[in-house]
Amino acid sequence: MEQGRMASMEIKNLGPEDLFLTEVRSSYFQRIEIHKFESINGFDTMSAVGQVLLASHSALVLSPAGYHFMLYRPRQRLVEGEEIPLVLVFSNGLEVRTKAMVSVKGSGHHHSHQH
Repeated sequence: MEQGRMASMEIKNLGPEDLFLTEVRSSYFQRIEIHKFESINGFDTMSAVGQVLLASHSALVLSPAGYHFMLYRPRQRLVEGEEIPLVLVFSNGLEVRTKAMVSVKGSGHHHSHQH
């Protein structure tokens, strides 16, 4: 199994319509997947999902214990404190550019992001 890095952040939908986050891209990684962590019948599982609902007037917190981004095959060496550009793609065609910061554990962290 391919090992990836994890990115977490908070995304806010301040608009009147529900959106789905359908894709995440970055020039720093060959592939990024949206994953969901669940505990089912005492077993912890993590799997890729095609999209995540971002309900209107709500926030989605991406974290290791729920939905999060898995970043695979970095195209360059990552340095702690470096900001990695991300493009969040939504079901309505909106593309939002944001950044995640490289942390000691190789996971990203980002302040709140709004739509």
